[in-house]
Amino acid sequence: MCGHGTTVGGSSFWSVVMMVRSMKTSDAADLPTGTVTFLFTDVEGSIRAWEAHSEQMNSAVAIHDLIVRRGAAAHRGYVFATAGESFSVAFPTA
Repeated sequence: MCGHGTTVGGSSFWSVVMMVRSMKTSDAADLPTGTVTFLFTDVEGSIRAWEAHSEQMNSAVAIHDLIVRRGAAAHRGYVFATAGESFSVAFPTA
């Protein structure tokens, strides 16, 4: 069961939260142009999960955000929108 004592890669829950919050999206100059690839994500069943396990969802969403942002950055992706647990990302190549 996840909780505030959870660690991610040796980092505490709050360290992960602060890392995610401090991550900067790309500058406008870094936006992909021409033919781009889009990634749209959403966490299936998140409303029920928030209702049943809100404390654990805080941890899960922080981890999810970190994974998506790191993955996007590793492949030159630009996060252009987020809402709840959903991400919209553009990549300069397929």
